[in-house]
Amino acid sequence: MWKSLVVVVAAVVSAGYVAVAREDGAAKAPERKAVDIRWEGSVIAARVVKDLEASMKWYQETLGCEVFFDFRQGGWVELTTPVKNTLIGLQQADPTHEAVRAGDTTLMLGTTDIAGAETWLKSRGVKTEPIVEIPQTVKLMTFFDPDGHRLQLHEPFKG
Repeated sequence: MWKSLVVVVAAVVSAGYVAVAREDGAAKAPERKAVDIRWEGSVIAARVVKDLEASMKWYQETLGCEVFFDFRQGGWVELTTPVKNTLIGLQQADPTHEAVRAGDTTLMLGTTDIAGAETWLKSRGVKTEPIVEIPQTVKLMTFFDPDGHRLQLHEPFKG
């Protein structure tokens, strides 16, 4: 009974978001709230892997991904996906840290102003970690949702 109720509630909520009625009959997307984060337009689903080379090979051969950004000496590679401006980031696991677990994925969102985004998130009470800069490559800032799930903003190098 509970499963049925959950499915019905989810369907009603989803329908409310997806199809807000318009006079011409077309669906209208819900209005977005204003946030002070200057989105850059890219998304990276990043995951820590046990063997960077083996993982790269699997994504290339199995999903047809291609190397977009190669920083293997730093333990990081970005691979293309069929979705525009969406990449898969592979990070070599650090053997001195906790074990890699399936499902450990970080959603990385691109911004053009990481310092401004940090200020905005902190003003909203969001837990953040300090901005990390990899010289001539990228700036990164990790933050957490209310359940403790890790997200990250990345600001590409402006060279």
